[in-house]
Amino acid sequence: MKKITLTTTLLLILIKAAVYSQDVNVSVNMPASAQPGSEFKVELTVNKGSVSGFAKLQQELPPGMTATAGESANATFSFKENKAKFLWMALPADASFKLSYTIKVGGDLSGPQTITGTFSYILNNNTEKLQVAAQIINIGGAGEPTTASSQSKPANPEVKSTPTPVVEPVKTEQPVVTATTTTATQENLTDEDKLKIEKQKLIEEKIKRLKQEVEEREKNKGTKTTPEPTRKTPGAVVNAEPSKSAPTVQGLVFKVQVAATKSNTPTSFFKDKFKLPEEVYVEDHEGWKKFTTGSFSTYVAAKAYCNNIRDNNGVVGPFVTAYKDGTRITVQEALNMTGK
Repeated sequence: MKKITLTTTLLLILIKAAVYSQDVNVSVNMPASAQPGSEFKVELTVNKGSVSGFAKLQQELPPGMTATAGESANATFSFKENKAKFLWMALPADASFKLSYTIKVGGDLSGPQTITGTFSYILNNNTEKLQVAAQIINIGGAGEPTTASSQSKPANPEVKSTPTPVVEPVKTEQPVVTATTTTATQENLTDEDKLKIEKQKLIEEKIKRLKQEVEEREKNKGTKTTPEPTRKTPGAVVNAEPSKSAPTVQGLVFKVQVAATKSNTPTSFFKDKFKLPEEVYVEDHEGWKKFTTGSFSTYVAAKAYCNNIRDNNGVVGPFVTAYKDGTRITVQEALNMTGK
C-alpha cells in the first residue's frame, strides 16, 4: 500500500510539473539578416501564466551591437556590458504581454552573430531560470524573419529529474535550438538582483505581519474596554481615517512608490510607520493596491526624494513612478516626453 501511495504521489508531481511547463515561455521575433551600420527591431512575447512578482528578462548581444528601449510593459530597461535587460519588481497582470527594443549594428560587424537570453522569475519562493532560445542573425547576408520560443519547467524539490529539452521550430535554415529550464539559486543572480529580491521579501513579510496584527486587534476588540468614541454630532461616531486616493493632476508628474499589497491597508499606516513628510495615496493598478507619496514635476526631484526616504526613513525598495494626466505610464515614457 505504501509503495502504491508513493508511486501515485510521484505521478501527480510529474503531471503538475508538466502542466507548469506550459505556463511560461518566451518567443522572439527578429530578422534573419541585417547590414552593417543598420538598425533592426527585436520583438519578444512573454507568456507568464500565473507567475507574478519579481522577474528579469535578459538578452546578451555580440560585441559591436548596442540596444535602445522600445515597448517595456512597465519594466525598467537597461543596456550595459552587451546585455539588454528588462527588470520588474512585479510582473504585469496580463498572462501574456509584448516587449521590444532596437539593435544598432556596428559598421565593422559581419558574418553570423548569436543572441542568447534568459528569463528569471519567482515561483513558490524559488528562483526559476528559463533559457530563451538563441537567435542567429547573419550580418551582411539575406534571409527571412524567424520566430523561436522557450518553455519553462519549474523546479520540483520532491523529484530529482533532468528536464526534457524542448526543440523549437524555426522558419529559416538556422540550426535547431533547444530550450531548457534550470532551477537557479541566488548565486546565479547579480548582487543588484539579489538585493531587489530580498527587498521584495521584506515588503511581503511586513504586509503579512500587518495583516496578522489587524486580525488580532479585530479578534480582541470585544474583550477590551475602550473609551467612548469622539462624536461630531449626537449618534454619529467618527470612523478611522479612510485610505486616500491621489487627486488627478494634469500634465506629467513623478511620484515615489513605497509599497504594493493585495489587501486594503490604510494609507495612514505607511505614512505613520515610515514618518513620511508627504501624504501617502493608494491606487488600484494591475490587480494591486499601490501606495505612492510625493508629487514632483521632474524625475531628478522625485529620485532625490526616493533616495532620502530610503536612507533616512527606512522605506524598503522605493522607486520612482510616472503619470500623464492622472494615468500611470512608465518612467522611460515620461523621460522620452521630456526629451531626456
